[in-house]
Amino acid sequence: MAEHIIYLLGPYRIPGFQGERNVRVYLPSEGAHAAPSPVLFLFDGQNVFHDDPSYSGGWHLHEAVRDLSERGLVAPVLVGIDHGGSERLTELSPFPGDGSEGRLDDFLGWIASEIVPAVRERFPVRRDAAGTAIGGSSMGGLAALYAHFRRPDVLGAALCMSPSLWFAERKIFDVIASQAVPPGSRLYVDAGAQEDGGSVLRDAARLVEHLRERGYGESNLLFCPDEDGTHCEDAWRRRAPGALQFLFAEAAGEQPGGAGGRRDRSRRREPGAGAPTERREDQDRDGRSFSSWFRGVLVERPGLGNALLEALSPTSPGLRSVAFERISSEVRELMLTFRTGGADYKLSAGELSDGQRTLVVLYGFLLGAIEHAMLALLDEPETGLAPHEMQPCSLTEARREVRRLGV
Repeated sequence: MAEHIIYLLGPYRIPGFQGERNVRVYLPSEGAHAAPSPVLFLFDGQNVFHDDPSYSGGWHLHEAVRDLSERGLVAPVLVGIDHGGSERLTELSPFPGDGSEGRLDDFLGWIASEIVPAVRERFPVRRDAAGTAIGGSSMGGLAALYAHFRRPDVLGAALCMSPSLWFAERKIFDVIASQAVPPGSRLYVDAGAQEDGGSVLRDAARLVEHLRERGYGESNLLFCPDEDGTHCEDAWRRRAPGALQFLFAEAAGEQPGGAGGRRDRSRRREPGAGAPTERREDQDRDGRSFSSWFRGVLVERPGLGNALLEALSPTSPGLRSVAFERISSEVRELMLTFRTGGADYKLSAGELSDGQRTLVVLYGFLLGAIEHAMLALLDEPETGLAPHEMQPCSLTEARREVRRLGV
């Protein structure tokens, strides 16, 4: 069985919030010709996948997604958005109260304006609201419910596990009652009878009754009371496969208007990267391209590969490989694979510091030249790996780094 590969984006800083956080992405299937998949954005990204990043264990949601894919069912791309630690309550609460400033609207604004477009640009996901869902548990479940009604133009469905409907004197009920039912809305709601003396389940049942009065039915609302359920990751992990299967059962169609269309790769900007790289930055004053310069370097400096790897290792612990990868039919990336916590994580070269990125790009081009004869394609942007498509360093930076290595 293939290893689970999780792509790391970030770290991100959110205006007005403290600290940094990562975004973790899991694809149900890899390959250049993968059809656009629905996508599920999840709060508390540390808990979505493996146990290690979470203090209370993980949902292992990627295993449920892969199972759906192997059974031929619709499987979403998973996007786990890490919480901000001490600011978690503030960023997940729609309203002030109970020790929270209630800044979910600000957090949602960042997700809708920064993370959703970045994921849609970089991965093979659908771009319509019907193919985009938001989910979470506890405060994350409350946040997901609110987010769906607040931004139905972006988030067309919600997965709400054990939602904290009690928060701020149950104000969420008034909000839902005042909002129109989003077109095409799909909701999954659950709770356990063993949570807080049964009050979480009672609140969830009240919410579902209200939603049914608003016109929800079996086709677009699934309520799963769990008689043995407690307020913990193990319970949410157990219920997650059924939630995913319901939530995306109707999402098999193509995105309206098509998900493809050739994108303007020369002006694409990745999270964490600098300004868009224009082709002219990859030419020296003699008009030579990055790749033609690098061909000369390979001949003149045969020890370059060992020097690059030696320089990379101490700054990138756990590094397993550097390789060109096509992560969708149109997007190619220079990716690093790290081994940490028993799992492989992938990171784009564009999200490294300038110095690290220069080393990685040079090493990646070296591997391409030796193992895959890719340098012959570097000057052919329509068919090969043009430098401006690959999160490269500039030619000036590359020259400087090669001189610094002293090979």
